[in-house]
Amino acid sequence: LSRGDALRQAGSRSYENHTADADAPGVLLYTCGTPGIARGILLSQRGICANVTALCKTVKLRETDRMLSHLPLFQSYECTMHLAMLYSGACIAFGDGIRHMPSDLALFRPTVLVTVPAVLEFMARFVEKGYAGARGGKLLLGVQRAATGVVSHTVGHLSRSTAERSRRTIFSTVHSFMGGRLRAVAVGGAPLSAEIFRRFEQF
Repeated sequence: LSRGDALRQAGSRSYENHTADADAPGVLLYTCGTPGIARGILLSQRGICANVTALCKTVKLRETDRMLSHLPLFQSYECTMHLAMLYSGACIAFGDGIRHMPSDLALFRPTVLVTVPAVLEFMARFVEKGYAGARGGKLLLGVQRAATGVVSHTVGHLSRSTAERSRRTIFSTVHSFMGGRLRAVAVGGAPLSAEIFRRFEQF
């Protein structure tokens, strides 16, 4: 900063006059390496913007949304989601890491969770462990799953919002664990198992 200040006082206007080359290399990000070895991804400014705007056409982000960030910021997946949240005028909350997910979810109450399959598997185990530890918890979980199955079968007769409210009421304990406001989960980095997908879809 001091060197820059000295240059400006000497008459340099290189910073003010700088223009970005949209097609020049803009950033070098790394993949997570979950399916193999992490690879460097060289992106241009135009590529970054195209990725962000395409993402925002697929995932409907709102100004009122809050994302819980817990993945490494240097990864292309997490970085792109951060830019998409900023582009949408939404909020990003920075967690203390995967081990602190339960307390971070309760503290920040996110509406959007961007994560990888391993974290969802951890969360599913944590939820089921909570049921198992409670008296009659396993029976309650079975009853709740059966009830949400009935809701799924009658979804044609109910409005989508009514069906969603019903599921949230049935699984209020699970929604409370996730902060109570979660509406979207974006998963990447590795394949998501059908079982975990079904479990969270049910919740």
